Amino acid sequence: MQTIELQCHVGVGPEVSGEALVTDDNFSARYDLDRIKGIFSRPQHKLAGQSYVDRIMVFNTAKGGVTLSGELMLRP
Repeated sequence: MQTIELQCHVGVGPEVSGEALVTDDNFSARYDLDRIKGIFSRPQHKLAGQSYVDRIMVFNTAKGGVTLSGELMLRP
């Protein structure tokens, strides 16, 4: 397992550490997640079938409207 330290904008939140899911695929909380099962559910997504529960997610960009930030805090 590779260890990487990411520096983010101070408004993102407190410092965290943990296992990350990293991909160059984009992300939509509304269309890419099965929030009941806690997995990426869109078959075409590069993380399809993987659990996002208790993971730090790193993407190029997030797709979605103003509700996206609230949706990211979901747990199944």
